[in-house]
Amino acid sequence: MSNCDLPIFFLFLINISFGCPPSLESLNLPHPVVHTECLKRNSCQRGYICRLNRCVGGRAFASKIKQLQNSDFESERMKRCCLDHFLPERCMGFCSSNSYNVSSIFRLLSKSNRCPRTSLSIIHFCASKNLDHQDCCNQKRIPPRCLDLCSPSSPTTRFDESKLHCLQYISLMKSCFQEF
Repeated sequence: MSNCDLPIFFLFLINISFGCPPSLESLNLPHPVVHTECLKRNSCQRGYICRLNRCVGGRAFASKIKQLQNSDFESERMKRCCLDHFLPERCMGFCSSNSYNVSSIFRLLSKSNRCPRTSLSIIHFCASKNLDHQDCCNQKRIPPRCLDLCSPSSPTTRFDESKLHCLQYISLMKSCFQEF
């Protein structure tokens, strides 16, 4: 290599290193695949859940046949309802027929930084199965000012500090919810 050739080599090297980066098209990558199976809530079939816009989990759900006890079935139904009504993940521990009682409601209300108080309305709505239990609640002598909690017509039924006096009747309401 002569002295005259050296600068041309460096010029060529500089041109390569400071050139434009390759475009995405030049990399020949496949186009991203967008799955639209479950972009809409509840569009997956029973036993499947929507993860990353795909319905997944069916085989694992049905791979073991198990007799569920009534309380297990109720808890699963209630959890499904809470998921369908967008209960925050951190509140799901309160959404179970086994854990729905006065002490868990007090825990939920006292730890509002963990679980928003508005989630109590969703949990109560799911516990009631969205059915009218007022006849049963009347028979159990639940006061009229608490009867609206026996037939929550929507997950936004007001269950907050104004209804704290009704907490003493939760076990009676729950027994009505479980009769149906």
